[in-house]
Amino acid sequence: MKTVFKHLLSIVDKTKSELIVAQKRVVNLQDELLEKKNEELQSLESNVESTVQCTVKNEIRSFSEALKSVPKNSSLSEKRVKTAVRDAISEDDRSRNLIIHGLKEEDNEKLSDKVSSIFEELGEVKPRVEVFRIGN
Repeated sequence: MKTVFKHLLSIVDKTKSELIVAQKRVVNLQDELLEKKNEELQSLESNVESTVQCTVKNEIRSFSEALKSVPKNSSLSEKRVKTAVRDAISEDDRSRNLIIHGLKEEDNEKLSDKVSSIFEELGEVKPRVEVFRIGN
C-alpha cells in the first residue's frame, strides 16, 4: 500500500512539474504574442501618421493651388460664399440620414424607443437623432 501511495505521489509530482513547464511555455508564448502585436501596432501607427501627413500636405497644396487659380480681379461675393457653405452643410447633413425599412407601425407607438431598441440589438449606441415616419 505504501509503495502504491509513493508511486501515486511521484506521478502527482511529475504531473505538477509538467504543468508548471506548460504554464511557463504559455506565459512565454503570450509575451511573444504581445511583443508582435506591439510591433504591428507601432508599424500601423507610423503608417497612419505618414499617410495623414502626406494627405494634409497634398490637400493644403491643392487648396493653395485652387486659390492661385482664382483670378485676382474676381471677388468672392458674400452671397457666393454663403451659398457654398450652405451647400456643403446640406450635403453633410444628408450623408448622415438613415432609413429603416419594414418597421411595423403600431398605434400609440414611440418611434424613438423602437429605433433605440434596434440600435441596442445591433450593439450600437443610438446617436442623437430626429425620428419620423415617411410614406405608408
